[in-house]
Amino acid sequence: MSSPGSSWAWPIGADYPIANSLLAEWLPRKRRGQMLGVLQVGWFIGAAVASIVGYAMFEVFGADSWRWMLVSSAFLGVIVLLLRLGTPESPRWLLHHCRVKDAKRPPSALP
Repeated sequence: MSSPGSSWAWPIGADYPIANSLLAEWLPRKRRGQMLGVLQVGWFIGAAVASIVGYAMFEVFGADSWRWMLVSSAFLGVIVLLLRLGTPESPRWLLHHCRVKDAKRPPSALP
């Protein structure tokens, strides 16, 4: 059985494939590879920092540190979820749902 806060931690894991897909669709071809590489490096740095923070939390809070780790990931998950709320649909999604006119507009012009 999971705790109530654990359901809010899923946006962190879900953002990994979502961010890659969004960048691959929206970035200009000229900078796509570079920016996807920067994103991957950011994920690896974040994973390393999370391990260090987890170790530090264990040293400070002891056996109860798992609760603090869960709360911290839930907090970050809520932030990621809120940041994704304004993300426009991709042109492929719009085409699939017969919204051809919207699919041809630049992202800044979408409602």
